[in-house]
Amino acid sequence: MRMLSREAMSGGDVARGLQVDRSTALRLLRELESLGYVRRDPASRRYEVVMEKIYALLPREPSGRNASDEIREILLQIRDESKEAAMFAVPAEDSMVYMEFLPALFPVSVREDRGSVRPMSTSAVGRAYLAALEVASFEEALTRLGRRGERSLSAARLEDLRREVALTRERGYAVDNNETIPGVACVAVPLFARGLLIGAVGITAPRDRLPADLIDRWGRRLQEIPREKSWAYGTRAAAYGAATVADEPRPQSLQR
Repeated sequence: MRMLSREAMSGGDVARGLQVDRSTALRLLRELESLGYVRRDPASRRYEVVMEKIYALLPREPSGRNASDEIREILLQIRDESKEAAMFAVPAEDSMVYMEFLPALFPVSVREDRGSVRPMSTSAVGRAYLAALEVASFEEALTRLGRRGERSLSAARLEDLRREVALTRERGYAVDNNETIPGVACVAVPLFARGLLIGAVGITAPRDRLPADLIDRWGRRLQEIPREKSWAYGTRAAAYGAATVADEPRPQSLQR
């Protein structure tokens, strides 16, 4: 599932990735397909993750609402205020995958799809996620990024990433200014659900519509919106100098 979250793959690709024979890989894929977690494109014969099925695994509140409903409301607030595209991304090994992407309200804008994959090291959502990790987990992530074969980061780039993550922790938001996609800027913050780090949310736009002053403005605003929409969501944990969501008092109706 982690491999398929990065890109659609054939049975042979999966077999090589799992280091099993092709018949075993196909058996596993057919089982996941029968359960609805993956689907096979009849034209390309490649398998991909069914995002809607993954959303269904997320916990539901007594009201019947699940995390996808709540996160979409947060993104709608972000998009409607900024008028720019809003996204929610989750980690998949050493990348970030868009689980939700709401297009901007401008005719000229950044266009992405659910399932788009971004590098953890250069994307704003990736850096926001890394900055929210506990120290041991962050060091493990850096080690993995330095041991990815041809895609490994050099020692110098790892140090640059360490400095950028430290800056992200200090200001509370991460920035990608022309680094992942030429002409595109992004700003993002980590997202905690009920005290657990689940990914990152942010906005993306053509670079000329997100100059430094607006990046700072929206970086600060992004830290406020999740808590305004739902008691269960936040963008700061102990590493940011604030209590986690789990440590904060719940509404009276939920304390029981």
